[in-house]
Amino acid sequence: RRLTHPGFLAQYRQLLAPSGALLIKHDNPQFFQWTLEQLVADTWNITELTFDLHDSELPDNYKILTPYEQRWLGEGRITQFVKATA
Repeated sequence: RRLTHPGFLAQYRQLLAPSGALLIKHDNPQFFQWTLEQLVADTWNITELTFDLHDSELPDNYKILTPYEQRWLGEGRITQFVKATA
């Protein structure tokens, strides 16, 4: 939970340009749900959200596979995705 802990969210808010966004991909549904709760509690604006990124209509540039995603997909896991602005 360290990457979306409220302390880190505060740091991201300070580091992001005014038009910047926080993009998060994850394979663990419980962690992802917790992350969404933290974003809402910290008044981030969720601008894009999917619980299955690679079966969504979101832009292809979000679907570029990281090494982690390649492993997750190979294990049959689904990638969740959220884009949020401060």
